[in-house]
Amino acid sequence: MIRIVAFFAGVVFLALWLVTQVWPTPPASNSEVLGGLSRALIDPVSGFDDRRFERLPGETDLAYATRATALVHAAIYHCQYLDFDQTWMTALVARFFPAFFSRDVGILDPAGLRCGFCHQVAFVLAEILARNGIDTAQAWGLIGHVVTRFEIDGMSYCTDPDYGVGPFPTPWDDPEILERIVTAYYRNAITEEEKAAIVIDAYVTVDDNARYYTMPRLRSIAAEQRAILQYQRPIEHLLLVSGLLCFGLALMYRRRWLLRFRPRTVS
Repeated sequence: MIRIVAFFAGVVFLALWLVTQVWPTPPASNSEVLGGLSRALIDPVSGFDDRRFERLPGETDLAYATRATALVHAAIYHCQYLDFDQTWMTALVARFFPAFFSRDVGILDPAGLRCGFCHQVAFVLAEILARNGIDTAQAWGLIGHVVTRFEIDGMSYCTDPDYGVGPFPTPWDDPEILERIVTAYYRNAITEEEKAAIVIDAYVTVDDNARYYTMPRLRSIAAEQRAILQYQRPIEHLLLVSGLLCFGLALMYRRRWLLRFRPRTVS
């Protein structure tokens, strides 16, 4: 009886583990409308402490910001920001506890973020930069687009993990120079002139540029999501280990059951 229960329990645990690995499928790309990546080029960001974002020996702030921008851009592609079918846990939480995820900003914790809008990747990058020595980093709204802004030695820079552009200096007090810089950096990243013009205009109309929420508020939202999403990997590991242990127990009892029918030698 025990071996039968253990066997079927193992089947259930391993079936659930397989579900966590293959479902849900990644959300549909929205790159045709927005531009940018239609799929991730590298593994997803596991969290703000992802080891790929550790500072290298002797790496300058500007070099680090450049490398971090490229990593975030390659790991998170474009989709609707309210698409919560990003991992099995975000999908279940969104269905059974819909109030948990902010309808204003969507998923901000990178452990559950596979794709999204500009404001999501801008915050993720800003938080990564802030945790690695560039404490002026913040999500910066351009009215129609959101990028990451920071300062190095008193000079303002912007970088765009959504399109994989930057960092580059942003002389806000000189719109003409700003427009030339922005145009030069985005020219190759956005091939459609109409979309490029919208993004460039978002920069140079400096009067309506402002901080996109405060970093403490965005961090608070991400921390609330992390409180749930931190259990995603442990649950997956628990299901896998439990399934294997149940199968091992079933095999052990099967062996004991077979030994009962083994012919005994007569001395």
